[in-house]
Amino acid sequence: MNWNRTGRAILIAFLGAIIIFLFSFLAWDLGGEKLAFRLGIGKPIKIQGYSDYQWRGQEGYIKHRVEELITTSRELGIFDESILPIRLHVYSLDRIRSVASADRSRFKSYIVFDNKYLSMTGREDLDATIVHEFSHLLDWDNGHTLKWQNNCRLLFAKTMSK
Repeated sequence: MNWNRTGRAILIAFLGAIIIFLFSFLAWDLGGEKLAFRLGIGKPIKIQGYSDYQWRGQEGYIKHRVEELITTSRELGIFDESILPIRLHVYSLDRIRSVASADRSRFKSYIVFDNKYLSMTGREDLDATIVHEFSHLLDWDNGHTLKWQNNCRLLFAKTMSK
């Protein structure tokens, strides 16, 4: 009788380990951060290199503006929940001659800001850049289409008046 209990306990532990392994693999394969966010334990915006001097003190302001854009685009019915979480990066974009860039791959959404741009631009230009790049996340793979232009105009009108 003891062996049966021990055997069952070993079998249950083994099956539990397999389930945990499969869940972990699935979470990794499906973008673990995205799965964590869907389960309510992730954050909608992640700042990469938060303490990095290249942010030039703008990281908190940019995060706040992106949060406003998420709220506003949800209110307007144009938000795509699959873009969450959004990662904000700062990097030297000299080689692509850009002030910012948005990317939306299979499981990740990024907005990357040029470090020099952050130190040279005013808030109004920065706000316009944030709206521009955020709009790309809402209408990815299509460039500056009519849908992207409409989203950008709507968001610009709603958030720039605040």
